[in-house]
Formats: sequence, C-alpha cells, structure tokens
Amino acid sequence: KYPKWEACVPCQSGKVKNHSGIEECSTCPGGYIPLNGTSCVACEAGTTPSPDHNNEICMPCPIGSVAGSGNASCTPCEAGEAPSE
Repeated sequence: KYPKWEACVPCQSGKVKNHSGIEECSTCPGGYIPLNGTSCVACEAGTTPSPDHNNEICMPCPIGSVAGSGNASCTPCEAGEAPSE
C-alpha cells in the first residue's frame, strides 16, 4: 500500500529539498549550510557549520585554526605555522 499524505510541510530545521516529489528532506554535506530550505551554500573560508546551531549557521574557527571555503571542520595550525590573512 502507498502512504496517504494529507499536506506538504516545510523541511525540518537544518534540512533541505531542492526538487518536487516524494523524497525526504536531507541534510547538507559537511561544510555547507541550508538556505531557505531549498539549497545548500558553502561556509566562507575561516568558518564552518556550527553543531551548536543545528549546522544552520557558519561560525568562525577558533583562534589559531583555519578552514577553506566549504570545509566541514577547522584545522589547527602546526608548530611553526600561523593562519594566513
């Protein structure tokens, strides 16, 4: 049997769906955040999605750590290295 749906509802917080149909909403890949529930955008360099905010906003890396655009996590600079500007 096919399920019987009554209504379409927005994707849950932190999830997206960019096309019509019966597919479920999904999470954005690492390093990306949802935009209007329909697409994912890369976090800018020096920022990553914040788990404390359901990966819906990009937050700056801690001091001494770096991340390229779309990186899922920050990487600490090694001894003898410093973040570039």
